[in-house]
Amino acid sequence: MRLILTCICLFLFNSFIFSHCQIPCGIYGDANQFEDLFQHVQTIEKSMIKLTEDTLNSNQSVRWVMNKEEHASNIQDVMNHYFLSQRVKPVQSSNKQAYKRYSTLLVYAHEVIVLAMKAKQNTDVKVAISLKESLVRFQDYYNNK
Repeated sequence: MRLILTCICLFLFNSFIFSHCQIPCGIYGDANQFEDLFQHVQTIEKSMIKLTEDTLNSNQSVRWVMNKEEHASNIQDVMNHYFLSQRVKPVQSSNKQAYKRYSTLLVYAHEVIVLAMKAKQNTDVKVAISLKESLVRFQDYYNNK
């Protein structure tokens, strides 16, 4: 009986189980995270394009909006839970060079998070393009250690 109940719970709540924990296990590397982030941006852009088509019925529109919102939330989650919580390490302000790098990474990460929020708020493809550019900027600076 417990096995059946456990299976049912896992089946029902599997969308709430995230594939990334906050233990620095090293399984989820930076390259994989960036690849996923860019795929989310690409999906958001496609959703925005589809939402501007006149041939959509209301059900299709709702599904594209939900898709866009889910991928934008995923970007925010990865930026917050992976990069800001684990990878971008705070440094003392007395170390000027390291502190400048830390501050710049925070600004770039914040920009990505805000643009993901804006992607949820509208269907302007320019937002998706800005989101991608911002993510590229963050990735370039992040990888330039």
